[in-house]
Amino acid sequence: MSSSVADLSGVYKYHSDEGYAEFLEAQNTPKMGRWVFLKAVKSFPMVLTHDISSHILTIENKAPAGSVWTWQIQREDDSSPGQEVTELTESKIGRRSFVDKASYFDGGKGVRLNQTVVASSLPKGVEPYSFIVDRSLIEKDGKTFLLVKQRLKLPNKDDVEASITFEQQK
Repeated sequence: MSSSVADLSGVYKYHSDEGYAEFLEAQNTPKMGRWVFLKAVKSFPMVLTHDISSHILTIENKAPAGSVWTWQIQREDDSSPGQEVTELTESKIGRRSFVDKASYFDGGKGVRLNQTVVASSLPKGVEPYSFIVDRSLIEKDGKTFLLVKQRLKLPNKDDVEASITFEQQK
């Protein structure tokens, strides 16, 4: 594996967001649930552990009812760009379950997570959806930030996009 893979490890605190509330609303997240998600994202640090040698990314949400998610990342030398990633993981966010595929993108500078909701975990009447979450580091004014770009793919509707920027804590 190339040494150009960015190490995303660190403790991150909320800095800013664009469209995150609308992103949650488009997923049919109840109003109270949206408030809880926004409060948690803005109030509590997030810890990323990125083991580059084994290609495992773990994200721990430090909120009181926090969660831990771990993904095996598809190594760039295992597939050509755009090839289906074979490592599948199941994760849970709130009451919803997802099937996840993680891979590197942009030459290893970030990690892309494709998540597809498990239809049986949705409330009645909510159509299945999927989203792509890209995590990458950016440098600005001598500080390191984790940029999280999200794109929600809804059936028969336009995609909904949001981004959240977290500042790396020293």
